Amino acid sequence: MDIHRGRLAKRYARALFGACNHDELERHSEKLTEVSGYYTQIADLREALDNPAYSVDQRVAVVRDLAEKVMPGERKLAGFLSLLVENHRISLLPSIVGIFRQLIDELKKALSLTVCSAFPLEESEKQELLQKLRREHGSLVTIEWEIDSDLLGGMTVRSGDKLYDSSIRGALEQFREQLIG
Repeated sequence: MDIHRGRLAKRYARALFGACNHDELERHSEKLTEVSGYYTQIADLREALDNPAYSVDQRVAVVRDLAEKVMPGERKLAGFLSLLVENHRISLLPSIVGIFRQLIDELKKALSLTVCSAFPLEESEKQELLQKLRREHGSLVTIEWEIDSDLLGGMTVRSGDKLYDSSIRGALEQFREQLIG
């Protein structure tokens, strides 16, 4: 794929990604992959969607019907596929699927947290924290639990290279820095 087509595919993938709620991403990825599979495997479908001899309205009707079959009642996917046809970009669909999947994987990494507490948390406390984070950030949040008695109390939350410290040790270190600084 040339650079121009790659940029276009990325732009479309990001647009769909931005239009979806976190809870919708996995399902849209699956259904987009399914439609792309039909497009790449069924030569008659691909030729009809790529053929300018058919009007744009006819080709849009085909992708809307296909979207309704794979994801009944979901207008976002149908609208997205229609946009690709209207802009003569349906051939980018396989590339868009790959980029869309990469965006979801990047988001999952960003929402993979490590929670470290001074003492073991009760299962109910873990579930309460997980549910709170999922309400705020979507269902893709995952947590790895760790224990570090050096924290003295409280907890730290690590997301990638970011650290949120609400531990007693962290508060004491911050206080020490203020006294010295």
